[in-house]
Amino acid sequence: MITINMFKNKESVMCKNVLKLLLALLFTLTLFIEGFAQTQNQTLNLREGFNFVAFNVKPSITPPQVLGQNISKSE
Repeated sequence: MITINMFKNKESVMCKNVLKLLLALLFTLTLFIEGFAQTQNQTLNLREGFNFVAFNVKPSITPPQVLGQNISKSE
């Protein structure tokens, strides 16, 4: 019975070490994987003098919905 307990402890320690190694490898891989995101390019022709650039934004939620999500923030 004593030898069985020793083997269980060694196996559990080995499993923990393997798990730690796998987690360390996974963490290391995530540091070197490039992130991919959607990009859009647009060329702006600027002339001498005043140049005006405007952006149109169509938010998916309304201002009351934003305030409802962030109750701790006040205006």
